[in-house]
Amino acid sequence: MFTNSIDYTVCSTDPKHYNRINCNLTAPITKYSALLVSSLTTNCCIVILNENDWIEIDGSKYSFKTDYTNLNRETFSTLLNTLFENKNPLLHTELDGASRLIFTYNKPFEITDMTYNFKLITGFYNMNLPLKSVYNEDLDTNYIKAESVGFELSTPILYLTSNIAAQSYRNLNIGDCVGSKIVMRLNNSFSHGIPIYISNADFETTLLSNDLASLEFRLVDANMQEIQLLSPLYLCIHVRGIQDDSLIGNFREVNPE
Repeated sequence: MFTNSIDYTVCSTDPKHYNRINCNLTAPITKYSALLVSSLTTNCCIVILNENDWIEIDGSKYSFKTDYTNLNRETFSTLLNTLFENKNPLLHTELDGASRLIFTYNKPFEITDMTYNFKLITGFYNMNLPLKSVYNEDLDTNYIKAESVGFELSTPILYLTSNIAAQSYRNLNIGDCVGSKIVMRLNNSFSHGIPIYISNADFETTLLSNDLASLEFRLVDANMQEIQLLSPLYLCIHVRGIQDDSLIGNFREVNPE
């Protein structure tokens, strides 16, 4: 009976890019191999706002100048108000009854731009910038309200991508789908500080065995933006050699004479 399989455990080692793994795996003796990422493990310490993130209002940029990994919506709104007090005390934020973020000001204003992470946590991720304020006569104030609830811990789904995977498709907008090389899909139901362990193993990839000498893996969010982790990422990988006659047999079944 033909058996030619190898199991590996690999991890990330670069603190600046714990979401990335580059590795060189020993190849089976066969020309082709099947690769399966059987599990993914890390701690749920995801940077949701970093020191370089900012929001721009009326041409002025506001930034916390620090990293955050655990912010709920109420805490984030309070931090924004503290930030505004030092530069523009009349600018204020609050949450409506559905936990959507509202910016208010005593005169017309405009949110001109913001970084990607700010869009996720504020709920402006599916809105086009710049945004102009609307006047509320009852409250005698100008406001801009997010149409979506902000993401507190990245997007609801994450992907592990690779340079060797087959294409998996996702919708980019209403009318288009794009292909990405995915080896694992993660439903983001995690809690801050708690270990992440995923073992769904949905995707098996057939590749030339020589390609195992240069493998790259990256953990990204639903929009293919890289996740910033503060602890190493571990992958368990199963590699199985494929007999040449198995490939020929499969080809004949798909393409009968």
